[in-house]
Amino acid sequence: MFHYVPEFDSTFSLLNQLRRQMDRAIDDLDRTGRWPAEVSGYPAINLYDDAARFILTADLPGHGADEVKVTLNQDVLTLVGERKNDAPEGYSVHRQERTPVRFSRSLKLPSRVDPEKVEATLENGVLRVSVEKAAEVQPRKITVRAS
Repeated sequence: MFHYVPEFDSTFSLLNQLRRQMDRAIDDLDRTGRWPAEVSGYPAINLYDDAARFILTADLPGHGADEVKVTLNQDVLTLVGERKNDAPEGYSVHRQERTPVRFSRSLKLPSRVDPEKVEATLENGVLRVSVEKAAEVQPRKITVRAS
């Protein structure tokens, strides 16, 4: 006779989640066994707010500044780029784990920004984009007077 053991439910639930994640990963492989050339969710990004500006950082290892384009259209910041095949011309590739990749990520910023005050730098594989907020949405300090 079988007895119900609650620990099995959580174990099987975790195994089922793992199976679904593995199925999705395998589905992402194209027919040649390589990851797709266009990757969603790449690059990994963070967005910070320091009251006066938004700071976006994106991990772009192996990309040069000439391979990344940053655009701002109203309050939507877009990163577009491509890492091309880096094998020198005339060489045969025996193993290629760093495949060429194209990416495009758009992010709606939480408030209005000043399109004239945007700076982008790429250093040590990290893209840093600073976008100043529009003057009317920046916090104002109000002086309190005694009466």
